[in-house]
Amino acid sequence: MFNLLRLIFIVAAIQVSAMPLKAEDGRAEDIGIMSISLRDAVKPNFGIQGSTQGAGTPNFSGVGALIPLSVSNTSLWFVDIMANYDFADRDHYSSIVDTTIKGGTISTSTRIGYRWINKEQSTLLGINAGYDSRPTASGYADSGVKVDDGYAFFQQVAVNAHATLGKLGVDAYGLIPFGETTKELNWNYNAGALSTFGGDISYELMPNLSITAGSYYQNGDYNKCLGGNEVDGFGFSSAVNYELSDSLNLGLGITHDEAFDTRYLAKFTYRFSNNQIKLSQKPATTALRSAMRTPAHRLVRLHDPTACAPNIRRLRRLLRTSPNRRRRSGLIR
Repeated sequence: MFNLLRLIFIVAAIQVSAMPLKAEDGRAEDIGIMSISLRDAVKPNFGIQGSTQGAGTPNFSGVGALIPLSVSNTSLWFVDIMANYDFADRDHYSSIVDTTIKGGTISTSTRIGYRWINKEQSTLLGINAGYDSRPTASGYADSGVKVDDGYAFFQQVAVNAHATLGKLGVDAYGLIPFGETTKELNWNYNAGALSTFGGDISYELMPNLSITAGSYYQNGDYNKCLGGNEVDGFGFSSAVNYELSDSLNLGLGITHDEAFDTRYLAKFTYRFSNNQIKLSQKPATTALRSAMRTPAHRLVRLHDPTACAPNIRRLRRLLRTSPNRRRRSGLIR
C-alpha cells in the first residue's frame, strides 16, 4: 500500500513540474474557460459508489444522485442522496474492532446544501447538512467468543462546511448520532455510534489528482463495565484521489487512531452525466470541479466495546454477598 502511494506521489510531482506556470493559481481567466459558468457545469447526475471497510465503516456499494434545486452562474442549491448495500467484513477482520459485520443491510444518506462561486471561479464556499441511517447485522466475533448473530439500528445528523481557494480545499465536518447510540449486538458485545468532528485540507496537484490530510476527534460507545465512553481521542487521515475520467473518481486512504489502530481503504465514485465538463477538452478550475462533487463524510461510524464477561459480572455480585456464600462459591477459603 505504501509503495503504491509513494508511486502516485512521484508521478504527480513529475507531471506538476511540467505544467504551465500560468495555470498555477487555478483561475478561470488563466486557462481560458470563462465561458463555462456554474449553470453550464452543474447538471443532475446519478451513479454508483463503493468503498472497502474502514475505521468503523463497512464494505459497501450503492447508488447516489446529486440533484440541483436552483442554479445560477454563481450559486447552487442542491440535494444529494445515497443508498448503500453493506457487505460482510473481511474474514476475521472486524471493521468495528471485535464483532464482524455480517452485511445484507441498506444504509442511507441525504444532504441538502448551498454552494457559491466567485465570478473568477477561483473561490468556492459551501455548506450542507443532512441525515444518515445505518441498520447493522453482526456475525461472529474476532475474539473467539461464541456469539449469536445480532441486529441494531443507528442514525445521525451531519453538517459540513467547505471552502476551495485556488487549488487548496478546506473541509470541516461533524457527525452526531442521536437516539439510543449504544445498543446490544449479542450477549457479549454492544455497539456504539461515534460522534466525530474533523477537518481536512486538500491540494489539487493537477486537474485529475489531489491529496488530502486531516485530523478528527471521536467520542462515544458507552461501556457499562468502564462506566464511561470507550472511545475518546484524536485520529489522523490522509488520502490520494484520482479522477480517471470526468465521471470516475478513485481514491486510496489511510486512518490511524487509538480505537481502530491503522486502517486502509479504497473507494470509487462513478456518476453518469452527459453535460459535465470533459476534462480533456474543457478543463475546469478547482473551484468549479468542487461545485460538481458529491459531499463527503456520509457514514455512521460504529465501535464495539470491551465485553463485560459473565464471569466478571458474577464476581462482582459475589463480592457484594455474605462471606459464607463467597466461601461456598470457592471465592474465598
